[in-house]
Amino acid sequence: MDYVISSDPNWVDVDVVWRFLSEESYWARGIPRETVLRSLPHSILFGVYETGPQSGREQVGFARVISDRATFAYLADVFISGGSSQSGIVQAFAASCSGAPRASGITALAAFHGRCTHALRTIWFRVHGESRTNHGDPTAVCW
Repeated sequence: MDYVISSDPNWVDVDVVWRFLSEESYWARGIPRETVLRSLPHSILFGVYETGPQSGREQVGFARVISDRATFAYLADVFISGGSSQSGIVQAFAASCSGAPRASGITALAAFHGRCTHALRTIWFRVHGESRTNHGDPTAVCW
């Protein structure tokens, strides 16, 4: 299978994102669709898409970066569907999500995700070669 990572907001399948957040995530279970719809235009969106001659383009991952677009960004609502969570695509996705804000001059990125914090910290360290701090919070990743 081939995967594409895109920050084109027009590619985001809102139904896939809402379904995952409201039914499968531990942090947004039960979130109304309207709330998800309101959050998207105010964020930098990233998606992981499985592509193939038979399947076309199917969204299998998502993340959004909330930012003042000057100095600070917060990584939120990150997921990659279980069957698509190969380490290579996870690493590429983390690099894309953390690299784009940095390229625009943002100097601080924070993420608070209890289940994936260690993986994100490890991947971002490899990508950016800088030490990270969690300021005593085991669910925080910052650079």
